[in-house]
Amino acid sequence: MADIGPIQERAENVHLPVHASATSIPIAVRSQQEASPGTLIRSVYPLEHWSLEDVILRAASPRLRFVWRCAGGTLRFVTEGELARLQVEGPDRFNRIQAWCSAITRQIQDADQHADLPLFVGGFAFAEQGKRRHGPWMGWEDGMVFIPRRILFEKRDDHGRVQRGMIVHRWQNETTSDESVADGPSPAALRAVARPHARETGIAPGERASFEDLVRRAVGAIGEEALDKVVLARSRQFAGARGAAIDSSATLSELLKHHPGSHVFGFDRGDLGSFLGASPETMLEARGDRLSTHALAGTTTRGTTAEHDSELAQALLANPKERNEHAWVVRGIVQALAPFCREMTIAETPEVMALPTLQHLSTAIAGAMNSPRGLLDAIAHVHPSPALCGSPFEAARDWIAAHEPLDRGWYGGPIGWLAPNGSGHFAVAIRAALLRDGEASAFGGAGLVRDSQPEREWLETQLKIDAVAKHLVSREVPR
Repeated sequence: MADIGPIQERAENVHLPVHASATSIPIAVRSQQEASPGTLIRSVYPLEHWSLEDVILRAASPRLRFVWRCAGGTLRFVTEGELARLQVEGPDRFNRIQAWCSAITRQIQDADQHADLPLFVGGFAFAEQGKRRHGPWMGWEDGMVFIPRRILFEKRDDHGRVQRGMIVHRWQNETTSDESVADGPSPAALRAVARPHARETGIAPGERASFEDLVRRAVGAIGEEALDKVVLARSRQFAGARGAAIDSSATLSELLKHHPGSHVFGFDRGDLGSFLGASPETMLEARGDRLSTHALAGTTTRGTTAEHDSELAQALLANPKERNEHAWVVRGIVQALAPFCREMTIAETPEVMALPTLQHLSTAIAGAMNSPRGLLDAIAHVHPSPALCGSPFEAARDWIAAHEPLDRGWYGGPIGWLAPNGSGHFAVAIRAALLRDGEASAFGGAGLVRDSQPEREWLETQLKIDAVAKHLVSREVPR
């Protein structure tokens, strides 16, 4: 790996590996506490080469770090340090964070050639619960974004050209130095002690029966109440091997390796744990005035051969239950985006998205915004989609809140980034796990319609949980 300087949490210095002129943009900004620490300087320095995997593995137990690699790898980045943050709770969480981000970026819209690169990173819970959050999600807010001190990025444009660099954020009245910080353990040493399999702590007696009974009650409600679809979720618990703890850096490295077609994300938050996953689903992406997403619902397994794979895909396309579930998701997303768009394009028929262990029905949806609006303002109307909640939204949300015992936390919520020019990308945080205190809670859900079968829905959640659980990696605890 090229010398990219220290990438360690809370280092207050930056050692730049190359000499280059930086574009610095002064903007007035107020912090969460309404006290201005000064003018924000955003500088971008080119880098010849760096490895996302190696940077991740060098950072042992970071206190705050955000990792992102979009499906296909057109944007990869890792953050280090924190300049400012906003934490929110309550039903206006998206609008409050959008207003905070807009206040910071208003003066630099379209003023910099790097204005499409990340400035804010973070995410949101599935539902507003605030102080009522429990279990492993204790301490996690309804929403939180922050401005990193440094972002190492690699971006590929539509023509295949690659840009690598380091974004540095600082307050104008701060002083920095080039003092280096000692590197952590080498990636080779960390791989040597990694154990690639976590162990499941076991399914509680009656857990399957309870979930299948909940499915029956939900299907009954669909037949009798004002529900067309409802999504149920559950979790499974995992622990490290003897004398080892499940490790976020090593697990992220495995997800990056085995899920090239998914949005891989990791949000390390010290004592609060690490939330990570490999999501196949975009919540919403903005480029200029264009919004795009895809409806993802309807699931089957992968085949053992290419011919078997194709047979399963064709059966999925022809399955009335899966097509019905998928249609509700398409309809819900289109209705939510319609007020924001002057025109919309929806694929006529779904395609099959093939992932390492599952196949899904997918329909592309895009639109041009009526007027400049914030991405989070649009997400406030799209989230949660029928793929994660149900339809109609209010009835499904209320049924889940009244009957599902799980605190979903950030599972199923939007997670991603925003750029100064309003561009951004938020994935739906599925195929995900929360790592905390050396153990992990992995999550999975299933969408229910009128003819759903409890046994099949249990197996579907098993497959979805396995998609991330099989990559949980434990690392020996130092003695």
